[in-house]
Amino acid sequence: TYLGRTADTLKFGSEERGALTVPASAITQMEVSSGRSRARGAVHGALWGGAVGAALGLLVVATAATQDSTFLFNKGMWVAQSAAGGAEVGAIIGLIVRKRAWTRVQPQWFLNAARVSPHAIAVQLSMRYTR
Repeated sequence: TYLGRTADTLKFGSEERGALTVPASAITQMEVSSGRSRARGAVHGALWGGAVGAALGLLVVATAATQDSTFLFNKGMWVAQSAAGGAEVGAIIGLIVRKRAWTRVQPQWFLNAARVSPHAIAVQLSMRYTR
């Protein structure tokens, strides 16, 4: 969470980790959250669900003994239907959970915006460390 700034440092913190002071000159890359997106969550969930469904379908097809089966089935169709079912379930979960959307911005933009609204911005930082 963004806590505030001084002329040359930014302050971030959380209850678990405490406060962290970061020199503004150390920030090399910055992304700002534009909130949680149901559409991005659905796409992300569908991709993961489809991959998991396909993997489970492949496992079933690989371990199924066709001579012991009481019905005939197309192995490729089984995998495809498993992937589609997994994608559907994943998309529904993604709609519910949502995925945070990040936009890359110039660090100077955030430094200027942070002066105006100290509590309305979620941020991800990349910093360089020198020792």
